[in-house]
Amino acid sequence: MASFIDAEGCITQNTGSWRISVSNTHQGVMEWFASFGGSPTRGYQPKNPKAKRVWAWQVTSNLEVYRLLKALAPYMKVKREWAQVAIADLESTLGELPAVAIA
Repeated sequence: MASFIDAEGCITQNTGSWRISVSNTHQGVMEWFASFGGSPTRGYQPKNPKAKRVWAWQVTSNLEVYRLLKALAPYMKVKREWAQVAIADLESTLGELPAVAIA
C-alpha cells in the first residue's frame, strides 16, 4: 500500500485539511484500498474514449489521514518527507495518536 501511494497517489493539504488520493485502472486494487477506510471507490471514464475506466479512492478525514500515514510513512520512498510533514502538522492539531494496523 505504501509503495502504491508513493507511486500513484497524492498527499495534499488545503486549508488545514489533509487528503490522500489514489487513482488507477484496476477496480479490485482500489476496492482493496477502500477496505482500509476512506471513501468508497468511484469510477469514471476519461474523455478519451480509448482510455480505460479509472477508479479513484481518497481519505479526507484528518484523523484517518494521520493514522494511515503514521503506519505507511516508514515504508515510503518518494513521498516520505511530505508524509512526515503531514504527520507533524496533524499531530500539532490532533495530538499524537496510534497508527492504524495495515494487514
